[in-house]
Amino acid sequence: MPDIRNRADIHKIMSSFYQQLLSQSSINSYFVDIKNFDDHLEIIVSFWESVLLGTGNYQGNVMIKHLDLHRKYTLTEAAFDTWLTFFGESIETSGFHGDLSTQMLERAKMIASHMKYKIASLDAGMM
Repeated sequence: MPDIRNRADIHKIMSSFYQQLLSQSSINSYFVDIKNFDDHLEIIVSFWESVLLGTGNYQGNVMIKHLDLHRKYTLTEAAFDTWLTFFGESIETSGFHGDLSTQMLERAKMIASHMKYKIASLDAGMM
C-alpha cells in the first residue's frame, strides 16, 4: 500500500471520512450548518495538506472554529471517539500506509486531545 503523497490522496481520505461522519446519526448534526460541503471539504483538505506536506495552504484557525461549534452544539467525548475511529478507518480503507499515514492519525489524536482540553477550559470558564 502506498503512503500519502499529495493533495489528491488527502482528498480521498477526507472524502471517505466525511462520508462516514455524515451517515452516522450520533454525529452528523454537527454538520447541519455547512452550506456548501464541497467548499468545506476543500478547506479541510487544505488544513491536512498544510499539516502533512507543509504547503501552508490553510490560513484559518481550526481551534476557534471548533470552540465556536462547541458553544453552539456541545462537542461530546463520544463525538470525539467517533471522529477518531472514522478518521483511522478512512486512512486504512483509502489504501494508505506509511510514515505520513501514521503521522496523520497521530496528529488527529493530538488535535482531538488539545481540543478536548480547550473545551474543558471553556466550560470551566477559564477562556
